[in-house]
Amino acid sequence: MRRSPLSVGTALVFLLLTVLGAPRASQEPPAEACGGEAHRQFDFWQGSWVVYGPDGQVAGRNEIEPDLGGCVLREHWQGAGGLEGRSVNLFHAPEEAWHQTWVDSAGSLLRLDGGLDEDRMVLTGREPSRRDPEVTVFHRIAWEPMPRGMVYQRWRASRDDGATWIPLFDGLYVPEGASASIVEAPGETGRVEVAPGVELHYRIVGEGPTLVVPIGRITDGIAPLAETHRLVLYDPRGRGRSTPYSPEMELSLETELSDLDAILRHLDAERVTLLGISYYGGLVALYAAEHPDQVDRVVMVGPIAPTAEQFLERAVETDPRETADSRRFAELEAEGAAESDPIGHCLAYRRAHVHDLVADAASYEGDASSCWLPNERPSRFLAWAQGLFSTVGRWDWTGQARRVNVPALVLYGEEDRITPPQGARTWGELLPEARVVPVPGSGHLPLSERPEVALPAIQEFLAAAPPG
Repeated sequence: MRRSPLSVGTALVFLLLTVLGAPRASQEPPAEACGGEAHRQFDFWQGSWVVYGPDGQVAGRNEIEPDLGGCVLREHWQGAGGLEGRSVNLFHAPEEAWHQTWVDSAGSLLRLDGGLDEDRMVLTGREPSRRDPEVTVFHRIAWEPMPRGMVYQRWRASRDDGATWIPLFDGLYVPEGASASIVEAPGETGRVEVAPGVELHYRIVGEGPTLVVPIGRITDGIAPLAETHRLVLYDPRGRGRSTPYSPEMELSLETELSDLDAILRHLDAERVTLLGISYYGGLVALYAAEHPDQVDRVVMVGPIAPTAEQFLERAVETDPRETADSRRFAELEAEGAAESDPIGHCLAYRRAHVHDLVADAASYEGDASSCWLPNERPSRFLAWAQGLFSTVGRWDWTGQARRVNVPALVLYGEEDRITPPQGARTWGELLPEARVVPVPGSGHLPLSERPEVALPAIQEFLAAAPPG
């Protein structure tokens, strides 16, 4: 029987659907095509980021956004030196693996594959070297979530199939506008030469009465003080962004006091409040004793004991427990990671020693961003500390403490293992106008561990009517 034209047309439509597939509308993925748990493994990388390089300077900015219904993470990199790059990242369910394809304005192409390794995303790939196409370079990049919403990116390359590795980039991703120790906060920055070849880096944030802190990093516990004060933070010599310490550098209690004086003279500050943490808690009290006309009041947080004898009674009472972190740090030490992987070594050091600093390490979210400042890494910091304390000797500052004739707030953690709490209480007995505030449930870092207790105490003290 002869078929009607309509029947033929209908048959052709079905034939085309079979050969060519369904129309575009029916090819859209189901709403939950990329809604599985594995597709969310890299979500910690999403966001708008300021990225710091291993020298502590801004290396660039990165924007990581979901695309195509959440199936793809799209990267837009803008390097500080002008290099732009793009990547697409997706989880391919049939392979149960992540893939990244990177291209940039220098003509580079990098294709990586891998997946989640514990809590890190680790991707690897091999590409011909751009400089020597005959050589294949093995790339390994890891992204690791850090405390306070930051991300650590570690990029290594090998030209001998993994036998040896060369660091290409150590990046710290800090959320745009977030507070972290090395974020370039708003305000004025500068440097002061305090001796031939020795400069101190400082930062000024906020307006109001001048509050000077011998620490150049904007930490969470310090930043709110800029709401009511002209907050001056400076890096002592050998620390932060100031001139690095070397054995040839003159470093002593006298130079530390002289440097603080140089900062005040540079700022043309007539009367100031001083806030010192740990060893610098003692330093600001000594400065107030020697310069009574320049200081309105002092704040001492976890101060070093006023005598060496008292300090050594229970100083640096380290936690003897062996942990996975302490074992990992010991392995890195044996491998010489302080030179080959300084940031990874620094991060491991901080994890291994966090029990010494805080009362509750399990719930403490430290800011490890100072590992991106070379002066704050273990080898340099420990050399600085040894150089300084080798000149201090067996100190006794009780006489100077009695001459501090301005109001003082002494704030300390009741579970401090670094500086003995009895030392803080002794400062309270020696200083003529002292108020002592113990912070329960805190070790050496009350402003970080218990800011809800420490910060209001400081703010109340600073808001009190000026002396005299």
